[in-house]
Amino acid sequence: MTLWLRNNKIVLFIVIFALAAVFACAGINSLLPFKADTALYLIYADSLIKGMGCIYTAGLKDAPANYHPCAYPVMLSVLSSVFPQQYSVFKFFNVIFMLLGIGVFFYLIRERLDKDIIYLLALPLVALNPQIIYYSRQILSEAPYLFFFMLSLFFLTRFQQSKSPVNIYLFLSIIAIQISLNIRLIGISLYAVASAFFFLKREFKKSAVFLSVFLFIITDWLLKNSGLEARSIYAQEFLMRTSGVFSFVYRWVYNLAATVGKELPDLFFYPFLAAIEPYSKAFVIKFIVGCGIFLLLLKGAVLKCRKDGLDLFDIYVIVYVFLFYLSWTHHGARYLVPVLPFLVLYFISGLKAFIRQKKLFYCAIALLTALYFIGNIKEAIDEQKHPYSPAEQSFISAVDWIKANAPKDSLILSRQPDWIYIYTDGYRGSKFLRTADIERQYIYVRDNKIDYIIIDHNKIYRDKATDYLFPLVSKYKESFERVHVTSLYPQTHIYKVIRQR
Repeated sequence: MTLWLRNNKIVLFIVIFALAAVFACAGINSLLPFKADTALYLIYADSLIKGMGCIYTAGLKDAPANYHPCAYPVMLSVLSSVFPQQYSVFKFFNVIFMLLGIGVFFYLIRERLDKDIIYLLALPLVALNPQIIYYSRQILSEAPYLFFFMLSLFFLTRFQQSKSPVNIYLFLSIIAIQISLNIRLIGISLYAVASAFFFLKREFKKSAVFLSVFLFIITDWLLKNSGLEARSIYAQEFLMRTSGVFSFVYRWVYNLAATVGKELPDLFFYPFLAAIEPYSKAFVIKFIVGCGIFLLLLKGAVLKCRKDGLDLFDIYVIVYVFLFYLSWTHHGARYLVPVLPFLVLYFISGLKAFIRQKKLFYCAIALLTALYFIGNIKEAIDEQKHPYSPAEQSFISAVDWIKANAPKDSLILSRQPDWIYIYTDGYRGSKFLRTADIERQYIYVRDNKIDYIIIDHNKIYRDKATDYLFPLVSKYKESFERVHVTSLYPQTHIYKVIRQR
């Protein structure tokens, strides 16, 4: 089997690429995704098309886009100007980036395909991973970032192989890193990684080049975002949630536990374990699976580094995961998608060491590949037949009522003001406050002159809009009139705010 795979690498590449493209495209529909940042990117793209710059226009008032870098919205603005509201085109655009990113990954490891079977087996387990394919067809920045991140690593490896500290690959790598950085801010970690890697390789001139660029960017960013008046919401969020060393360490440990228990099983066994929620009885099983994956990853990483030495991508995984990802205020499987191809390599290496019998090892890889086939087919069918959950469909039904009955200048309080703005082509509003202080919630509604409140059952982490807004309308009954309840379950309620004269 090993000999056949090595003798037919080109055929294997073509088949894997074709399957990845088919699975990704099979799940594309023409609907607006109900995902976290999708509507935000489309809002920024719309403001760019209108010549306003990268501006957030869905809120109570216009505001600079100081949360997300603008490279991806720029890409979407070009598409949107030609194919307005053609969401299937945007999704296909992302699929292309995903395929290109995986192609660059294949090229990065091509020299090792004949030396170690784990690199060969990584090809299908990366390209057909349902989590990568799922994010490739969303209107999110994961796929473009994956491509430019891989391109950065490719140019950095070429720069490493060159003798001169200044050559074409230096400039190409910096350009690729800058594009990555302007797609997702985490791209700045590539500068830190390059500096550390070249330093460890005793290539001090090359290290100095990237360290200088890194220090220039990070110092400029820190000066602009020091204190609670920080320009960037990223900086504001970090400062507000980091009261001291203890809170930072606590968050780091919590994120590690959450990643092991939730994100790793989702990354490697999506979508079969994704429905298991934390704090449920079944989550114990999911956490055990995650611990097993984590131990295999550690074992595989150590074995790989002992055998092949510390590579550029090894340093990147360490810096990205342990320094940046785990210290941040959010965690999630989508944030690990860029390093998933390398995690797959570690996983296979660890699995090979754990299952010493060749036949059993190949059977395990075949079983995982079969699960990926089933998972991708299931996801493609769900995207076509059930693109929205019942709670999401109920929310959409409520927004349709708003479109038909509320004046265009109405201000809507909900959990998804960005999505409403794009879906309705202009209804503005705000998110409700995630606070149990009902009086504070009421003052927020009154002072911002909110006209309608949508109370739905879609989850926000572990809670829902009902947890915050039903107590509000119950306590201040004279200030709210229920005007609509959806026929779909779980029911979404719409309340009109009664102005006090």
